[in-house]
Amino acid sequence: VLFRSGETIDACVVGEPTSSKRFGDMMKIGRRGSMTVDMVVRGIQGHVAYPERLDNAIHRLSGLIEALVREPIDKGSTHFQPTSLQFTTVDVGNKATNIAPGMAKARFNVRFNDLWTSKTLLAHLEARLERANAALGGNGTIELSTEVSGESFYTPPGPLSDLVAGAIRDVAGVEVELSTTGGTSDARFIRSYCPVLEFGLVGETMHKVDEKSAVEDLRTLSRVYETVLDRFFAA
Repeated sequence: VLFRSGETIDACVVGEPTSSKRFGDMMKIGRRGSMTVDMVVRGIQGHVAYPERLDNAIHRLSGLIEALVREPIDKGSTHFQPTSLQFTTVDVGNKATNIAPGMAKARFNVRFNDLWTSKTLLAHLEARLERANAALGGNGTIELSTEVSGESFYTPPGPLSDLVAGAIRDVAGVEVELSTTGGTSDARFIRSYCPVLEFGLVGETMHKVDEKSAVEDLRTLSRVYETVLDRFFAA
């Protein structure tokens, strides 16, 4: 409705729990991208007593995992941490004690910085896998399917971050750190329309069973938001 009426957004503050150890110590002015990759590795099933007749998919997969995690993808950029690749599951489902499987599955997630797009990063990872698969010999194959949660983005420090930092300083008495650490957030959908940053409560317990926040922090956050609004519309 907003965009159909011709209205535009000048700026946005997303209320993610960005504070790290104490209220007001961190705001986010960018985020790494996130890509999940499902990998299916196929070899040749066979009896373990006849290794010359099989191509163990687990052995092949282990070599491919090593090829992806042995060396860093990059060393980080000016505003971002190094890209991080983490395997989250490996699945075979083989209940037999004397059969080497012909197929193995794995999933990994990559949190990537602004040196990459999801497309260039995937091409880089595919090249690594192809080289490793060839080095393992045989006729094993790899199938990849991807899901991209968001690309990396960065909002340079400027009027918006200065405004919010000033409100935090005056209300909470804290000098805020500008950061791009952490996961993805709804800010990735907004960054194409206007400058966006994220600031909110302490996130030490986020996604835990006992997730909680101090009531006083919630009251302080309300005063910070109110100060931001007053100063934004008074400008």
